[in-house]
Amino acid sequence: MKNRITVSLPFSFKGETYSPKSTIDLDAKMHTYGSIPCLYNHLAEDNDISVYSYEHDVMMMSDMVFEEVEGIAADFIHEGKFDSEGFEEKWWETNLHEQLEAISKRLMNVDDLVAHPELKSALTEAYEVGRREAHAKKTIHSTTDPLF
Repeated sequence: MKNRITVSLPFSFKGETYSPKSTIDLDAKMHTYGSIPCLYNHLAEDNDISVYSYEHDVMMMSDMVFEEVEGIAADFIHEGKFDSEGFEEKWWETNLHEQLEAISKRLMNVDDLVAHPELKSALTEAYEVGRREAHAKKTIHSTTDPLF
């Protein structure tokens, strides 16, 4: 399932009406950045509005309009606002589940991981251990460390 959202942002600047619009592939943004970057800046870039312009400043004061929402992103539109943090959390959860299902199918011939909660729990725990260890290896130790 693809996660896409079309965003428009009507606003007026110096007596002229603008209505920038962009369709954003949220999956691509998540794969590239690990999160959803500023939608205002994305919309500005797609519509040739410099982020250093007064037009951009005025645009940032306007409310976005979300249209044509696809995938789980639809669950995160509330009262005209997009809950990007909630979307990101659910996207990572769904992405992890899909990866674990692919592993269990490939290595253990298990098609439905939900039907095997112990296996899902074990795979999830192994993933978390690996994630913590990878994070620990990226830690930069200060030169003020007495053991350095």
